[in-house]
Amino acid sequence: MKDAQWTATVDNGSGSLGRIANVEFGNSDSEILVFSGFGGLLTVWSLLTGRTIEIKDAKFTTKGYDQSRSTNSAIFALLTRPAAQDIITLHASNSYAVLKSYILPTSDAQGLKWSPNGRWLAVWDTPANGIKIHIYTADGNLYRTYVGGDHVDELVGLGVKSIEWSSDGEYLVVAGHEKDIVLLSTRTVSVLGLLRRAEICSNLNQFCVAVRLTYKSTLRPDSVCIWQEQPTLSTSRSYATATKPIILSTAHAPAPENRPSFGASIMTFNSGSSLLATKDDNMPTTVWIWDLALMKLRVAIIQNSVVKRLSWHPKKRNLLLIQTSQPEANLHIWDADVNQPHIIAHPSSLRLGNKAEAEWAVGGQQITPTIIYGGADGCVFAWPEGRRFRHGVTTQHEDPEVASDEEDSLYAILSGQESTPKADDTQAITEGAVDFPLEDTFQFRKDIGVH
Repeated sequence: MKDAQWTATVDNGSGSLGRIANVEFGNSDSEILVFSGFGGLLTVWSLLTGRTIEIKDAKFTTKGYDQSRSTNSAIFALLTRPAAQDIITLHASNSYAVLKSYILPTSDAQGLKWSPNGRWLAVWDTPANGIKIHIYTADGNLYRTYVGGDHVDELVGLGVKSIEWSSDGEYLVVAGHEKDIVLLSTRTVSVLGLLRRAEICSNLNQFCVAVRLTYKSTLRPDSVCIWQEQPTLSTSRSYATATKPIILSTAHAPAPENRPSFGASIMTFNSGSSLLATKDDNMPTTVWIWDLALMKLRVAIIQNSVVKRLSWHPKKRNLLLIQTSQPEANLHIWDADVNQPHIIAHPSSLRLGNKAEAEWAVGGQQITPTIIYGGADGCVFAWPEGRRFRHGVTTQHEDPEVASDEEDSLYAILSGQESTPKADDTQAITEGAVDFPLEDTFQFRKDIGVH
């Protein structure tokens, strides 16, 4: 919303179906998605008109839904279970009319995720069936099914823990509840690389190439670059390169579970899909950065506390933001250009605590990376490279370094963004023909004359 003073209150958001379990923005900042804690009801509220759309039988309240970001059309996918089968319904943006629904070949689907280009929809099954992922085209046709193991008929592993698409939609990385991370190509849904704690080996055949890379709990500086955060008695911190082998600390599960946690819970690609940053729950203080061109570990960053969040800058592919659970308001950044991490110590005197979140602030007129860091009590902005803003009309050949260092405001940071398109008036959902074409995933083959 452009008006910072504008507010809205949703009364009785979940109707008579219990408490509100989750609330998120929808396709724009003029609509919100409200999930009830009982009955599987999703209510879409329009903040412009006050009207609502109700979608029944949502399987989950905090997962199992995703909005595609295709340039041609936005499609909302929802995982439902009205009876004994999992069903996906595809909804048009704004109106949320049903475009298509189809039954899944799953026994208990656990989630779904669109590729960034909107061409593919990945759905994964319950861990009881091992690693099993179904890839659908944008128009709802099953394209491939990936089953863990070296052979397609082999059920192995403890199931899918998390998945992540590359920024260009060409790759899908899959993490199980054990030690493996598998990189898949979306063109063939075959294994490109297997990142695991094992010696380097290869398995070549006509169907796939599997390259197993070293991913061990003991790191040696002669084989990989190791950066380690240095604790001090003061609040200042720094990094130093390791000169001796390091045995990484492992997590200790709290009672009464008393069992270790394995598998990557965080996986994120940079904007060029050339680097992959991960965090393994069994070694929660270490950041692993993989070079996908060379299919090997490029650098390991050992933090002083548990890694909480990893995020690449959306435009500058060389910058990785690392947030840890330490109470101090320190931010950690790894720069791929110099292959070195550094610390932004205490962006302000505001003590935000370990519940605060850090994000890259994108848009507006800033020409240097900007981080917004805050929580319930307030927020601060941090500029790792200093504050510089672009004023007036600029050209493609303008030197960004000549921009002036002027005092900023929240408006100056967030201004300049395109206005949010207004949503159409909401309407009741009825299944049937809708004047809203589904995107053809294989349109690119027609454009280049491939048959």
